[in-house]
Amino acid sequence: MKKVCWRIIATVILTSVTLYCSNNKTGTTAAVFTKIDVSPRVVSLGGAYTSLSDVNSVLTNPAGISKLENKELTFSWTQWLVETNLGYFAIGIPVSRIGNFAVGLKMFNAGEMEETDNSGNFTGRKFSASDMLVTIGYARNVTEKISVGTGIKYITQTIDKDSANTLSVDLGAQAGLTEKLNLGVAVQHLFGEIKFVSESYKLPLNFKFGASYLPLNNLLTSLDITVPSDNNILVGLGVEYQVKFNEFVLPLRAGYKTGLDIEGSGISAGVGLGYKEFVRLDITWSPYGTDFGSALNAGLSFKF
Repeated sequence: MKKVCWRIIATVILTSVTLYCSNNKTGTTAAVFTKIDVSPRVVSLGGAYTSLSDVNSVLTNPAGISKLENKELTFSWTQWLVETNLGYFAIGIPVSRIGNFAVGLKMFNAGEMEETDNSGNFTGRKFSASDMLVTIGYARNVTEKISVGTGIKYITQTIDKDSANTLSVDLGAQAGLTEKLNLGVAVQHLFGEIKFVSESYKLPLNFKFGASYLPLNNLLTSLDITVPSDNNILVGLGVEYQVKFNEFVLPLRAGYKTGLDIEGSGISAGVGLGYKEFVRLDITWSPYGTDFGSALNAGLSFKF
């Protein structure tokens, strides 16, 4: 019974509308699942990805896909909290003289749950909930050090027999100040509302600022500061150390993120195994406490 209750709570937080009452920016937003990081590398770095560049940037800062020199493909599966799960897919394609393009797909599935009446009694009927986000991104370099990008989003949410959808846009920019120091800024969800039945709720508007630094050739540090419309300022920190042997690389990662929508430690840890620059396997673990358990991300990435 307790497990079912926590599962319903987690699902409501992600698929419906979240009311924030624990800070001085109390507000109501929809499509909270869009805030969940799904790439194992992004999660393991505490979400501090605004200044980093690869195909995962299509969901974090579209300007980051401007740095793609080869086609990149990635997909992952997340065993999230209390038997819910998320799927993720992204592909990036560089096009000479035009810019780089990418497509990202994120899906949340809560599975079947027991329906209850207003008194909390089970009715014997089951229902399901799911969400989907599709992003088409474009980016290009405007100078040798500065790049800009945009992403067009389609978001749909389904709870039982009710569904709603909307469009939105992300904007981003990155600057390489030196070979070791990069900066990034992004605005997520410039507009868009989710309307269930007769009530409409805005998407969560986020302003993101990030920096990354390479103190050593095989050591990366990253920092993100997010100013959301529905919460206090959030901070993400990440570090990645690459152990190289012959043609293989073993990335070791750790991250910390404040202000989680669901109570947790904010800590994440991950490891990868790559062969040359062709293929890499990544796994990340994030603990959320005794009530919700832990989240496990696993994914594969390819360059070709």
